[in-house]
Amino acid sequence: MAALADRLKQVADALGRLHDLDVALALADKPIGEWNTLHVTMVGTRVWVTLNGTPVVVGQVLDNFFDRAQPVLPSGSIELQTHGSEVRFRNVFVREIPKAEGDRLLATVAK
Repeated sequence: MAALADRLKQVADALGRLHDLDVALALADKPIGEWNTLHVTMVGTRVWVTLNGTPVVVGQVLDNFFDRAQPVLPSGSIELQTHGSEVRFRNVFVREIPKAEGDRLLATVAK
C-alpha cells in the first residue's frame, strides 16, 4: 500500500499535468530517454491533454495563471517549458479548431 501511495504522489508532478490542477488523471509518461507524445486541445477556457494515447486532462477549465480575475486570453503565444532538466521538442504542430469540432468537444463536459 505504501508503494501505491508513493506512486500516487508522483501523479501531482506527472508529465501532462496543468499547473491549475492538483493531479493528472493517469501516469502515462515514458522513462527518461524515450520520446513522449503529447496532444493538447484547447476550446475556449477548457483543455484536454492526452499523453502517449492516455487522457490525463479531460475538459478541465483553465484559469488565467497570471491574473485569475481575468479570463484566459483568446489568442497569444504558445509556450513550452521545463523545470530545469534537459528537454527537447520535435514535430510540434498547431491548428485552429473549427467551431463545429469545438462545440462537439464542449458538449462532452459538464458546464
